[in-house]
Amino acid sequence: MTPQKRVLLGLSGGRDSFVAIHSLREMGFFPVGITFITKTNPILLARINSIADILSIEHHYVDIQEVFSTEVVNHFVDSYLMGQTPNPCVRCNQKIKWPVLFAKANELKCDFVATGHYAQIIQIQGQKAIQKAFDDDKDQSFFLWGLEPEMLDRIIFPLGGLSFDEVKEIAQRIGFGYFGNVNSSVGPCFTETRDYRLFLREECKKREKIIKLGAFFDLQGNWLGHHKGYPYYTIGQRKGLGIKTNRRYFVNSIDTHTGNVFLSDFNDLFKSCFYLSDFKIHNNDLKNSKEVEIRVRYRGKSTSGKFNTENERLKVMLKRPEWGIAPGQAIAIYDRDVLVGGGFIAV
Repeated sequence: MTPQKRVLLGLSGGRDSFVAIHSLREMGFFPVGITFITKTNPILLARINSIADILSIEHHYVDIQEVFSTEVVNHFVDSYLMGQTPNPCVRCNQKIKWPVLFAKANELKCDFVATGHYAQIIQIQGQKAIQKAFDDDKDQSFFLWGLEPEMLDRIIFPLGGLSFDEVKEIAQRIGFGYFGNVNSSVGPCFTETRDYRLFLREECKKREKIIKLGAFFDLQGNWLGHHKGYPYYTIGQRKGLGIKTNRRYFVNSIDTHTGNVFLSDFNDLFKSCFYLSDFKIHNNDLKNSKEVEIRVRYRGKSTSGKFNTENERLKVMLKRPEWGIAPGQAIAIYDRDVLVGGGFIAV
C-alpha cells in the first residue's frame, strides 16, 4: 500500500481548521497539526489539545512569540508612529506564517502544507496560481499575494471550494459543536480590545515613548482644535475626533514631523493614483498594458485599473477613484479572479 502523503496544517482552534483537517483526511492525506504560540493563552491551548485528541492527529506546537513580537507587533506600533495604517495579518502571513509552515514541514517530513484560508489553487498554462474562493463573501486570497509561485506546488487550501454554510454544516456533523461558538476576531489577534489605540498607548508606555498632543487643521491651514496624538488617527476616520464643528470632517493626512492632523470633507479623500512599495507581481505580462482588478481593502469592493513600475515602485492608476487610501495599507491585484500580486501603499 502506498503511504499517505503527510500534510502540515495550521491548527488555530477554530471551526475552519477543524473542518480543514477533516477535509484533508477525506482527500486521502495524513494531516499533521501545528499551532503557533504567539502569547500565553491556557484556555486556547486546552481547546486545541481537545481538538487534536478528538481528531486523533499528530500535533505540534511552535513558539513564535519572539519573532511575532518583532515582526508583527513592533511593526504595527512603528507604523502608527510613522502615520501609517498597517495590516498585521498580511505582514504575519509573509514574515512568519508561511516561512515557519514550510520550515516545520521540512523538519517533520511533510509533503505539503495547508491552512484554513478560503482560497483556491488552479493551473494556468502549466503554472499554479491562487484564485479567489468559491464563496466570495469568505474569500481570503487578499492576504496571500506574498506567496511565491513555486510555493504553490506544496500548498493545499481544503476549504477553498466550499461555501461557508457547507463548512458550518460539516463542522456540526463531525463534532465541532462540542466546542460551542467562537466569536470572530475583531481587529488584530494580539490586542484584547477592539480599540487599537488602547493597545498602542500601553505599548508606547513600555517603550517609554511619549505620544504628544497636537492640533487639527483643515486643508486651508485653519486651526480646528486639539487632538490626543497623531498615532491615534487613521486616514478616513470620522468618529472620535473630539471636536465640535457644524460640518462632518474626516482625517485626510497626517504630518508626523509637526504632529498636525489635517481634516477635510468626504469628497477630498478620493484618489485615482498612488504608489506601492514592497510589492510582488507574479505575471510580468500584465505590466504597462492590461487592465486588472485592484482591491484596496480586504472587505472593500474591487475597482479596475492599470499599473507600471516607476523608480523601483509600482504606480497604480485606478479607472475609478477610490476613497480613503492610506499609507501602509495592503492591496491585492487580480486578473479576473486570479491573484497576480499586491503591495503596500507608499507614503
